[in-house]
Amino acid sequence: MDTTDDCSSQSPDKPALEDDADLSCPQNLYFKEEQPLSDLILLVEGERLFASRSLLALASPVFSIMFTSEFKEKDQKEIELPGKKSKDIDELLKFLHPGMDDNLEQGHVSAFRLLPIAEEYQLVKLMEKCEDTILEKISEGHLTRDKGEFVVKCLEACARYGLDKLYRAVIQKCSEKQLLVNSVRKNESLPLEVKNRVFEERLSILENEREIFLSTRERLETVKGRLRAIIQPHENHCRCRVELKLRSNMQRYCTYCSRNWCSDHVSSESYRSSYWFNCNHRVGFTVANDGLLKAFIESKD
Repeated sequence: MDTTDDCSSQSPDKPALEDDADLSCPQNLYFKEEQPLSDLILLVEGERLFASRSLLALASPVFSIMFTSEFKEKDQKEIELPGKKSKDIDELLKFLHPGMDDNLEQGHVSAFRLLPIAEEYQLVKLMEKCEDTILEKISEGHLTRDKGEFVVKCLEACARYGLDKLYRAVIQKCSEKQLLVNSVRKNESLPLEVKNRVFEERLSILENEREIFLSTRERLETVKGRLRAIIQPHENHCRCRVELKLRSNMQRYCTYCSRNWCSDHVSSESYRSSYWFNCNHRVGFTVANDGLLKAFIESKD
């Protein structure tokens, strides 16, 4: 007994609804088999793709005029689409079908392939889907792996198809990486207007970075001067105090940590180190409580 399932087969116990036909056949074969509502055959690269006139007319003004005006395709059962690829038209039909996943099969690769078809047949939704799919790829980053070829391809598509959202995103990404700017500069096919926009954005970013650098350098010079003013006097102070302390049996203590030292109980070298430790505490206390240094540190947190 032959148990092979056919896309148009129906269960004998249950009458099939129109939506059931959408689910009974794999999506990769759906338009290659005649369906209950198919009333048009598209001939592409020698293959027959079964479609619906109503669906195409609703989605595309071009198809709508073709099917309702006095064109030869109005009454034809089969329409040839020369210059098109079968896999592209098949993916187009899947996108238009309301019962199928509208995600593009190969992501941004499919998007670049389908953009010319979307423009030719004025498929606004497909054009938006292609743009959003490429934008997702842009947001993933790693745009320098191919030395900017992907970015250049995006800019070419933006210039040709008027993809404003993608154009702004790509310009922003280009302006952040000098490698991408170089790729745009070397490309001879991009319009001069597009190149100028990339260069202007890059120049704006460099000017902002220069202002930040100069401001930061000025603040660092101020901080360096303040630290020098705090540390140098205490270094001189310790040299004098150490020599004085070596000649005195007075018990001393650090005013910053209250630690005590006595010359009767420690060697000269240890005592010298201890007094340096006292100086370090003094420096640390002064730095931690200096208004200018605290403001600088807080601004970097």
